[in-house]
Amino acid sequence: MIPRQGSSVLERRYPASPDAVARARREIERLLPRLRPACLETLRLLVSEVVTNAVRHGPRGSDATAIMRVEVVADRVRVEIEDMGSGFASPGPPKADGSGGWGLYLVDELADRWGIRDGPPTRVWFEVDDCLIPERARPPGAWPEINDTFVVEGVRAAVAATDVDGIVTRWNPQAEALFGWSPDEAVGRDLAALLFSAEGDDASAPFAERLRTGQSWEGDWEARRSDGTTVLVHVAASPLHDEGGAPLGVVAAWFDIRDRKRVERELEKRVAELRESERNLRLITENSPIAILAYDLDENLLYVNQAVEELTGFSPDEIRERTYLDWVHPEDRKHVEERWRWLLAGGHIRDEEVRLVTKGGAVKWSLSSWGPLLDEEGRRIGIQGRERDVTQRKRTELALQESEQRLRIALSAGGMGTWDWDILKGRVGWSNDLEKIHGLEPGTFGGTFEDSIRDVHPEDRERVLESIQKAVTEGADYILDYRIVRPDGVVRWVSARGQAFHDETGRAVRMAGVCSDVTERKETERRLAVQYAVSRVLAEASSVEEATPRLIEAVAEALAWELGNLWQVDEGAEVLRHAGGWCSTASHAKGFLAKCREFLFPPGIGLPGRVWQSGAPSWIPDVALDDNFPRGPFAAQAGLHAAFAFPITRGDQVLGVVEFFSPRIREPDQALLETVAAIGRQIGQFLERELAEGAVTESEARKTAILESALEAIITMREDGTIVEMNPAAVQMFGIDREQAVGRELAELIIPEHLRARHREALKRFRRTGEGRVLGKRMELSGLRADGSEFPIELTVTRVDLPGPGLFTGYIRDITDRRRTEELRSRLLESERRARAEAEAARERAAYLAEASVILASSLDVRRTLTQIARLTVPRLADWCSVEMVETDGSIESVAVAHVDPKKVAMAREYRRRYPPDQSADSGIGSVIRTGRSELLEDIPDQTLQERIEDPERLEFARTLDVRSAMIVPLVADGRSLGAMSFASSESRRRFGQADLELAEDLAHRATVAVVNARLYEERSHVARTLQRSLLPQRLPDIPGVEIAAFYQPAGLTRTDVGGDFYDAFEVGEGAWGIVIGDVCGKGVEAAAMTGIARHAIRAAAVHQINPSAVLADLNEVLRREEAEGFCTVAMGRLESHDGGATLTVSCGGHPLPVVLRRDGSVETVGSPGTLVGIFDDVELHDRTVGLQRGDTVVFYTDGLIDSRRREPIDETALDALLATCRDLDAMGTIECFRDAVADPEGESPDDIAILALRIVP
Repeated sequence: MIPRQGSSVLERRYPASPDAVARARREIERLLPRLRPACLETLRLLVSEVVTNAVRHGPRGSDATAIMRVEVVADRVRVEIEDMGSGFASPGPPKADGSGGWGLYLVDELADRWGIRDGPPTRVWFEVDDCLIPERARPPGAWPEINDTFVVEGVRAAVAATDVDGIVTRWNPQAEALFGWSPDEAVGRDLAALLFSAEGDDASAPFAERLRTGQSWEGDWEARRSDGTTVLVHVAASPLHDEGGAPLGVVAAWFDIRDRKRVERELEKRVAELRESERNLRLITENSPIAILAYDLDENLLYVNQAVEELTGFSPDEIRERTYLDWVHPEDRKHVEERWRWLLAGGHIRDEEVRLVTKGGAVKWSLSSWGPLLDEEGRRIGIQGRERDVTQRKRTELALQESEQRLRIALSAGGMGTWDWDILKGRVGWSNDLEKIHGLEPGTFGGTFEDSIRDVHPEDRERVLESIQKAVTEGADYILDYRIVRPDGVVRWVSARGQAFHDETGRAVRMAGVCSDVTERKETERRLAVQYAVSRVLAEASSVEEATPRLIEAVAEALAWELGNLWQVDEGAEVLRHAGGWCSTASHAKGFLAKCREFLFPPGIGLPGRVWQSGAPSWIPDVALDDNFPRGPFAAQAGLHAAFAFPITRGDQVLGVVEFFSPRIREPDQALLETVAAIGRQIGQFLERELAEGAVTESEARKTAILESALEAIITMREDGTIVEMNPAAVQMFGIDREQAVGRELAELIIPEHLRARHREALKRFRRTGEGRVLGKRMELSGLRADGSEFPIELTVTRVDLPGPGLFTGYIRDITDRRRTEELRSRLLESERRARAEAEAARERAAYLAEASVILASSLDVRRTLTQIARLTVPRLADWCSVEMVETDGSIESVAVAHVDPKKVAMAREYRRRYPPDQSADSGIGSVIRTGRSELLEDIPDQTLQERIEDPERLEFARTLDVRSAMIVPLVADGRSLGAMSFASSESRRRFGQADLELAEDLAHRATVAVVNARLYEERSHVARTLQRSLLPQRLPDIPGVEIAAFYQPAGLTRTDVGGDFYDAFEVGEGAWGIVIGDVCGKGVEAAAMTGIARHAIRAAAVHQINPSAVLADLNEVLRREEAEGFCTVAMGRLESHDGGATLTVSCGGHPLPVVLRRDGSVETVGSPGTLVGIFDDVELHDRTVGLQRGDTVVFYTDGLIDSRRREPIDETALDALLATCRDLDAMGTIECFRDAVADPEGESPDDIAILALRIVP
C-alpha cells in the first residue's frame, strides 16, 4: 500500500547489519507499488546509499539499529534514515582514482532535496518529486490519457504507447530526446521495428511474449536510436485493458541507465576495494614483524599477533596467562611498572628501549611504543602497543662503539691524528691529536683548507699541493712525508696518508686520512746517513789529505747541499786556511770554489771566522743579505744563497771549520745543525787519532826504546817473511818466546792457516814490483796465539825506509774488547732496528685499519664500499683480495675482486664464474661461510692443490693464479654469515701468519658492521619513502582553465623518516576548488598520522564550509579533539574560476603567505598571518581575496624553501627574484625552476620542502 499523503504512516526498524540494505529496498518496493519506474529506481539507489552509511558509520553492537521512515506529500516522497551515531560528515566529490567518495555524492545528485541532522541520533533525509502515477477518471472503454501534460511532460522517463498491434500511438518529448525520433516520425510506426535491431531480437523476445500474455515486463537492453547507435535503457512496460478486460495496447517507460550502470560499477569496485583493504589490513597486522598487543583497562589481553611469539617465544595462549611485566627484564621492571601505570592513566610511551626475557631465557632489546586504545566514539577502552626487536641494532651499536674505541686507542698509541676535508663546503676537521702534532691547543684549528696548509714548510708546499691535486682529480692515493713549521718556529716532519672520495658523477666531495709525527724517524735517518757516510770515509781514508774531499762530498750528498769547503786552523798565523773543497758535477759554482782558495779568515770574519770564534755551528739563509760575508759578490755570481758551517773540534779546541752552500734560500734547520755538530766532533776525533798515530809511528822509528815500552805489539819482518824483531807486547800478545821467534817465518807463528797463502803471495808481489797494497793501511784480521787460539787484531804495516833489503814493521793491536763492544753495539742496533720495524709495522697496520674505517664510514653503498676495501688491501696486505656475499636466495655472489694487474682480476672473475663456492665443501669460501670460522693456509704447494681439486681443468686454472699463501675470514653478524673475504699472495711470495689473520678478521668485523648498517639504512629509507608517497595525492585534479603542478623534497638528514609537509587540491563545489598546503611539526610516524588527519579533516570541512578560515577553524577543532601532541601550519585557498580569470580566497594558519606572480612580472603576497593550528582553542584566522587574471601564477610553499639553515638560503628578495624568472613559464615550468633552485643532491637540506603552483591559463 501507499502511505497516506501528508502523514508518516511507514516506519521500519532494522538491526545495524549489512542485510539491512536489502530489507530496506524490499520495503520500498512492496509499500510503494504506484511509483513511477524511474522514481522507483532513484529511491532504490538513495535508500541503498543512506542505509549503507548508517550501518557503516553508526554505532556497532547487538542492540544497534537503523530506522527508516517514509512520508508522502502530494506526489513527493520523503524518506528519513536514523541511526544512534553522534555526527555525520558532509559529502565530498568522488576520489579521482574512483576508490571512494561516491555515497552521499549520489544522494546530492539524485535527490531533489536532502539534508543531515547531527546526532545523537543522526538523521539523513531526502525528497524525490513526481513519484506517484495519478489516478484519473475516464469513461469506460476509453484509451487512458497518458499523453496529457502530467504524464508526458512531467515524468523524467521516455514514455510511448502502442495499440494491440504494436503501432505507436503516443510518443513524449523525453522519448524523442532519448531515441532521436520526433512524435511525427514515431507515431504510426511499429515499435519493435523502430527500437529493436536485429541483434536485439533475443533481448526483446521476453518483452513481447509477456505483453502478449497480458503481463507486465521490466528489464534492461540496448535500444536502437534514430542515428543507428544504441543506448542502454531500463524499460518498464504494462498492457492496458478496458474495464471489461479487453486489451487496448501497451504503455512503456524507458530510462537511460548508462549513468546508473557506471555508478553501480563504481559501487561494486568500491566495495571490492574496501574488502581488499580490510583483508590487507588483517594480513599486515598478522604478518607484521612488529609485535602488536592490546589490553583492556583491567589489563586483560584483547589482541596479540604472531610476531609476539617470535619476539618472546611464548604462544598467544601462554601470553594470555601472563602479564606484560612477567617478560620484562628484572633490572627494567621497576621503571616499566611506573610507565605501565602512566599508560593505564591515559599516557603515551614512544620508542623506549626495554629488555625482554624470552621463554628460553634469552635477553632481547625491544623498541616499545604504547598509547590509548579508543572505540569509534573516541572513548578510551584500553591500551595498545608495538614491540619491535632491535637486539641486532643494539649489538651493532655496541660493536661499533668497541671498534671506534679500538681505533682511538690505535691512533693514540701510534701518535697519529685524523683529518677530514669536506671539499664542497670547504671545511676541514682535525682531531685533537693532529692539532697537538701541529703545536696547536685543542679546538684552535681554523677549519679551512688554507688553515690546513698554512704551516707546511715553504720548500714542501708545492709538493704537498701537487699530491693533493692528484688525489682529488685522478683518484691517486695521498701518501706523503713533508715538513711543517709550528707556531713556535719549530720544524717537524709529518707523514700523511689519505684518500679522496667521489660522488656518482666522479666529482671529489670529500678527502680524509691520518697524519703522524715522524720527526724523530727522519732525524734519525738523516743523522745515521750522515754518520755512516762520514764513518765510511774516515775508515777508508789513509790520511787527512785523502779524507778531506771525500768527507765533504759524503756530507754534502747526504744532506743535499751543492758545495763544501774545509778550513784548517793555522795557529801560527791565527787564520783559517783553505784545506780542500768539493763541488757537485752539475753545479755552476766551480768558480766560487776556486776563489775560496784565495781567502784567509781571521776569527770573527766571514762565515768560517764566526764559527771558529764561537765554536758553534752557524746558518745564513741568504748570504746576499749578510753583512759579514766577504765572498758575497762571488757567491752572487755563482748563484749561491744559503750556507751553514760547523767546527771540527777536539774537546774545547777548534781544529777547523767545514762549510756548505746551496743555490736556494733555506731557513735554519736546528736539527741539522745539531747533527753536523756531532759530525764535527767525530772528524776531530779522527784528526786527533791520525795525528797521534803519526807521532807514535815517527817516534817509534827513531827510538827503539820507546818501541820496547809500547803497549801495542810491534813486529819487524824482512821482505822474505822472517821475523827480525818483536817487542815485549808482541811476546805477551802471541804467547811465544822472542828468541825462538826471531828468524822464523812470521806466517807460521802468528798468522792463521787460512790467511797464510795470501800473506806469502803479498810478499812475493812486493819483491817483484816494489809495491805493497796494505802499506800504511789499517786492517782488521785474525791473529794466532801459540796455544792455537785465534783472536781479532788491528794491523797496520809500514815500510822502514832503510838501505838494503826491505823491512816492514807491523803495529798490532788486540781488538778483542773492541770487537766485543762492537758486537754488543751491533746487537743493540739490530734489536733497535727490529723494534723500530715492529713499531713501523704496527703503525702501518693501524693506518691501514684507520683508512679502512674511513672508507667503510664514507658510504652506505655496500658493493662500492667493499670494492674500495678490496683495492685498499692490494698490495698492502695481499696480492689478491676478493669479497663474496650471500644473496637472499642463499647463493654466493662475488662482489669485489682486486689485484695490481687488471688481467689477473679478469682471470679471478672467470675462475669464480666457472667454479662458484660450494657451501657443502670441507674447506674454502663455502666452508668458511657455512661454519663462520676463518681459514689460514700459510703455504700452498702444488701437492695441496692436487689434494683439494680433483677436476684436472680446474686444477690447471688454479695453477695459473699462482697462489702461494691464503686466508679466508667470514663476515658474521649476530651469528649469521653474510659472506667472506679472501686474501692471497702470489707475486710477492708473502706468507701469511697468525698476525695477518687477526688483522684480516678485524677488517672483516668492521666491514660486517658497515654492511649491517647499510642494510638497516636501506630498509628504513624504503619504509619512509613508501609512507611518504601515501600521504601525498597520487595525481593532481584537472581544474578547467587552470594549470596545476606540485613538488616535494624531503629533508636531506631525515630521508629515512617521514616528513610533515603536505599539499592537496580538490573540488569543493561546482566551479570551486580547495587548494591547501601545510607543515606538520615533527617527523616520523606521528607526523604521518597527523598529516593524514589534517588532510582528511580539511577535505571534509571544505564541503560544507565556504570560507577557508572556517575550514581551518574546523581543522583546529579536530586536532584539539584528537589530543595530538603537535601542531601544524596551513595555508588554505578557495579558487573559483570565471570568464577571464579566477578569484582566490586565502586563509593562513601560521603558514608562509602564498605569493602571486602577475603576468606583468610583479610579485605580491596574498593572505594575512594567522594562528598556528592545533595548539589553541581559539584561533585568529582571516580570509583575504585576490583576483587572478589570465597568465597570473600563484605559488604556495612551506617554510623549508626559506629555511635560513640551507647552504644557499632563499630570503624574501631572492624569492621575488626567483619568481620573476618564472614569468612566462607554465605551472610545471615554475615548479621545475623552483626544483632546480633547491636541488639537494648531497642530502644536506635541513627541512622538507613542498611547493604547489597554479597558473590561470592565458
